Amino acid sequence: VVHWQSPHMHAYYPALSSWPSLLGGMLADAMNCLAFTWASSPACTELEMNMMDWLARMLGLPDYYLHHHPESQGGGVLQSTVSESTLIALLTARKSKILEMKSTDCKLDDSVINSRLVAYASDQAHSSIEKAGLITLVKIRFLETDEDFCLRGETLSQALEEDQRLGLVPFFLCATLGTTAVCAFDCLRDLGPLCA
Repeated sequence: VVHWQSPHMHAYYPALSSWPSLLGGMLADAMNCLAFTWASSPACTELEMNMMDWLARMLGLPDYYLHHHPESQGGGVLQSTVSESTLIALLTARKSKILEMKSTDCKLDDSVINSRLVAYASDQAHSSIEKAGLITLVKIRFLETDEDFCLRGETLSQALEEDQRLGLVPFFLCATLGTTAVCAFDCLRDLGPLCA
């Protein structure tokens, strides 16, 4: 038996084991609201937007990350699962890169561009990365990690050069902070500048 709520279970986020999460679950069950979209539940969507603004303020993020700010370009949303979050991040990055490439050559077809896109993750990344790649029809290249299960900048740099020589278009890196298998951290100090 897997003891999901044990304080010693570190493979997954502990959920439903704190008083705030129990209270939140009871309130959500009492409302019995299907909050899929703004159209299905405007009140829940507005509540989510306010909560995301609260979170952004607690984290000290700049005002343009807020929903309710004149300089806002959007704001955050809550996702149900890691898989859903990964898929949305990959879809967003793919769409952005396709629009960028079409702005320089409007004759390019979306499917042709998509066939050239390549995304990266470490060989320790969550299975949601592979699933997102399959759904979006994007090539995902899983890069080898070092002896500490960490993805390093030199590995990514080499992969970028190889793929660009092949005519592929790198557009996405899923860096991992605490892998599911061994809680390894990719070296963001090395990876960040390569992605900028």
